[in-house]
Amino acid sequence: MHTEETVEEIRGMGRRALAIRCDVTQRAEVDAAVARAVEELGSVDILVNNAGTLDHAAQFRKQSSELWERDLRVNLTGAFNCAQAVWPAHAERAWGRSCINMASGRGDARRLRQASLLDDEGRPARLDADARDGSARHGITCNAIVPG
Repeated sequence: MHTEETVEEIRGMGRRALAIRCDVTQRAEVDAAVARAVEELGSVDILVNNAGTLDHAAQFRKQSSELWERDLRVNLTGAFNCAQAVWPAHAERAWGRSCINMASGRGDARRLRQASLLDDEGRPARLDADARDGSARHGITCNAIVPG
């Protein structure tokens, strides 16, 4: 990863930047990362849920239950944890791009032969629809991006 290099490049342009490492499956780590970002930058105006796993490929009959569970925790629970962590401040301010969820289509999962992506990568889009329904009255937008 080149996060520190990216931060320095952004700062070199006269902008503020911060790289924070956290495990999105652990709500306490997400809350701490959001608190640090708010402390150092003032607010979290835009959240892009882009954490995901793709370090293995297995068809359904060969998919290990441990990796299946991990993929669901990172790809779905992680997006939920991050969106919930920033949502209260966005609702209080009545503004925010609370949730931009990166999702992939089922076609990619089939091509990659990764059983655990057949459903969990589509769920951020459905999570997004649910969040959007409850956030519009607070001036918060939620959108899903499905590349490819």
